[in-house]
Amino acid sequence: MPHDDAARSTVSLPVAALCLFLVVIGLFAPAALRADEIASVTIQGIEGKLYDNVALFLSIREYVDKENLSSRRIEELHEEAPAQIRKALEPFGYYSVEIAADLRRDERGWHVLYEITPGPPVRISGVTIDLSAEDLPAFQGDVLQQSFPLKKGDVLEHSLYRSGKKKILRQLFDRGYIRSKYGKSAIRVNVDRNEADIFLQIDLGQRFYFGRTIFDQDLLDPELLTGFINFEQGEPYSSKKLTELQQILYRTNYFGQVVVKARTDALEGNQVPVVVRLSDPDFFNRYTFGIGYATDVGIRGRAGWDNRLINRYGHSITSELRLAQRESILNFIYAVPVNDPRYNKMLLGSAYTEESWEDTDSKLFKGGISYDHAGGRYKYGFGLELRDEDYEVGATAGQSFLAVPTFRWSAIVGDQIIYAQNGMFFSINLKGASEALLGDATFVQGLVLGKLITSPIEGIRLIGRFSLGATAVDSVRDLPPSLRFYAGGDQSVRGYDYKELGATDASGTTVGGKYLMVGSLEVEKRVFDNWAVAAFFDAGKGINSFSEDLSEGVGLGVRYTLPFGQVKVDVASAISKEDNPLRLHVTLGADF
Repeated sequence: MPHDDAARSTVSLPVAALCLFLVVIGLFAPAALRADEIASVTIQGIEGKLYDNVALFLSIREYVDKENLSSRRIEELHEEAPAQIRKALEPFGYYSVEIAADLRRDERGWHVLYEITPGPPVRISGVTIDLSAEDLPAFQGDVLQQSFPLKKGDVLEHSLYRSGKKKILRQLFDRGYIRSKYGKSAIRVNVDRNEADIFLQIDLGQRFYFGRTIFDQDLLDPELLTGFINFEQGEPYSSKKLTELQQILYRTNYFGQVVVKARTDALEGNQVPVVVRLSDPDFFNRYTFGIGYATDVGIRGRAGWDNRLINRYGHSITSELRLAQRESILNFIYAVPVNDPRYNKMLLGSAYTEESWEDTDSKLFKGGISYDHAGGRYKYGFGLELRDEDYEVGATAGQSFLAVPTFRWSAIVGDQIIYAQNGMFFSINLKGASEALLGDATFVQGLVLGKLITSPIEGIRLIGRFSLGATAVDSVRDLPPSLRFYAGGDQSVRGYDYKELGATDASGTTVGGKYLMVGSLEVEKRVFDNWAVAAFFDAGKGINSFSEDLSEGVGLGVRYTLPFGQVKVDVASAISKEDNPLRLHVTLGADF
């Protein structure tokens, strides 16, 4: 028995020790194996795009508030951060970066701080562009150098360097060097001097020229299509010209789809053939309907019918009916492309107009022929109108037939047509008639219109416009109302009714004037998003004598900008009238 007890005692001792060990492990293992957590990562010393790029590059920021991180992994991420910070700042020209890094731990977890001193940026000491070609280039390297976005003294920004390289190749392609490529391109950075030298060596290769232009279509006469081509065979090849040709063909409104492709895979010597594929439109007839409102004419409706292609010679028809409380118009235009079909058309047209304002009613039928040129920035046209008008002005009535030669010219220069920050419009209109040439009156009339928009301060537009007209005629009564001058209304002198401002007869009836003087100044301030407010001063009148006083209006307005123009709501006071009555004006339209 004693032997058995001793044996039992010897066995129980290691078992007890093992149990004690397991208890200790159970108590302390959770703390020993607990995962660490990054509570915060703070970046100081930089801001803006530098901060954004560093924050993007720093891997350790991705692990904030994430569990199951070991202390060793956190330390590794912290050790990698300085190299990532330097890499993030180099694209902006900062190569002498100093970083003070701090890693601390509290009851919430690990806190990381990076104090960054970017140092002075590296600046460009020189840009060298070296050209090598099989034939002499038509331009020198300094032309490309002037267009390169980085110049001597500029801070080195890698994004500008990359975009500048692409821009140079595009310019070379547009000059016929379609196989140009970089033989060598390098940025040599001298960190000690904070300077960088850019070297670009370009192999231009052979210069190529436009070859044959082949149209794949059966819609238009080939001779007419040839007139739309904006380049000559043998002219230096330019991808920009091909884009322009595609836009020209789309603007004709003849085709459903236009594909212009250079066959660089089928070169004919040093010439590049061009293939133009044109598809028929989904429909040739287009119908439009609309309804709107303007304080000049009241509620108005519109219906239109266009036939974009009558025949294979490019003839087209445009017609429109507009009905409003004060004005109704029915017009019809038959257009024929002539000469250079990109810009020139012969127009045969007719229109019937009924209009009422103040004490005047007019019914005008006119028809005629004109030659129109519509270029990029300016337009002009001339023609002959036959005008037959029946009218009543106050207690008098009349009828007028006139054969009227016309000339018009206009130009637009601006950053945008719909909503311009800076721009100008100017037009001249001349017309006349003679009793010796089938007319009931003899006169010569000129009208000059202008508008200027400028933005001296961001968010503020100054808008000025004027209308000046003069008629050489014995008496304004010799002219029908449609050829007399009036002012007042949404697009003229605000605060007054449509065509309210004109010379009057002995009975006080507004009969219109031989001359027109209208001017307007407006200040527009954008307040937020597409909303703006405006203040304006208008003055003008249709007069028979320059000694007559002009009528004036002042007011305030609200603007809302849409993709196709501005909605304008104005409240104007007619300060030249007794009691300064107020009038509401609502319009919608583009700047030019």
